[in-house]
Amino acid sequence: MFVDDFNDSPHVGPAGFRKLIGATGEEDFKSRGGRNDPVTARRLAETEQRLGQAARSVRLYYAARNVYDSIGAWQQEDDPKFEEYLNPCRAALDEAEFAAAVEDGRAMTMEQAIAYALEISANA
Repeated sequence: MFVDDFNDSPHVGPAGFRKLIGATGEEDFKSRGGRNDPVTARRLAETEQRLGQAARSVRLYYAARNVYDSIGAWQQEDDPKFEEYLNPCRAALDEAEFAAAVEDGRAMTMEQAIAYALEISANA
């Protein structure tokens, strides 16, 4: 599901996505379907990755995986592609930084992931 969703969805550029979540505000963003949407979480991760924010991206990729898991949509065949998406982040971080980001992401709820993404958007 993660792989199909990732490949079939339009990719949102960093500027457009930051504008969406920064300019509209958290409540408006949530009302547009971002509250528990695994696609939203995955796009947040992708955006951070495009911006070169490897640790933030890892946290958000794992938050996305949490959402997929919570709705029963994560499939074992998603694992290799998920790891492929993480490879650039893994290369950019040392082992300890990557492991810490994984643990942080695993602990995030969707609401926490959105708030985390909005932290930097408010300052950008």
